[in-house]
Amino acid sequence: FPHQREALQTWWNQSGRGVIVLPTGTGKTFVAMDIAYHIAAGIAYDGRPTEQGSIFYVAAEAGRSAETRVLALRQRFGGDPTIPFFLVPCAVDLYNSLSHTKELIELIEATNSALPTALIVIDTLARALAGGNENAFEDMSAFIKKIDYLQRKTKAHVMIVHHSGKDTAKGARGHSSLRAATDTELEVADGVITARKQRDMEMSKPIGFRLDTVELGFDAYNEKITSCVVVK
Repeated sequence: FPHQREALQTWWNQSGRGVIVLPTGTGKTFVAMDIAYHIAAGIAYDGRPTEQGSIFYVAAEAGRSAETRVLALRQRFGGDPTIPFFLVPCAVDLYNSLSHTKELIELIEATNSALPTALIVIDTLARALAGGNENAFEDMSAFIKKIDYLQRKTKAHVMIVHHSGKDTAKGARGHSSLRAATDTELEVADGVITARKQRDMEMSKPIGFRLDTVELGFDAYNEKITSCVVVK
């Protein structure tokens, strides 16, 4: 899921934790949404089979633009409005208290979907940390505890979209406790998706991609509404 029939085809294991690491401006949300939508639709991802399930995508940084990106994905894959891809277009606080974490769980449990929740995406860590210090062990540990709680209650994989530091070769910015708690780490840079960490699974091959523009219609001022989709 992409699922575990063959270890070489596996990225995300169910009930695990994953991180997508990427520099600013590299299409992070497009890549994360593309992976999530494939799982929601039960579509093979670059030849990797997926096990279909409901997706909850917390677009904490760009709620409104995230809506057009979901529409672009829906258009690309046939326009089926019943695919269980649920967008949460608002910020969440996964640092200061459990209240937002519990509200997110209640929202997921209240959603009438025939399929179990397979994946929850937090985009991005910086917004969900809600004033915490990425470099501090205590703050990052508090965030990881909220992710653990979310994971236990939903039995879903939790994918965190995170930025790399100034030196992209060093991977995700912030305290190393995040990487230690991560099962799968994917790096997105220069049009390539590369697995940098796989706990209990073999590394998969890198995937090259580009972003293609999709026209969605016109706004009230007769201006074209466009977005992008990932093409491997």
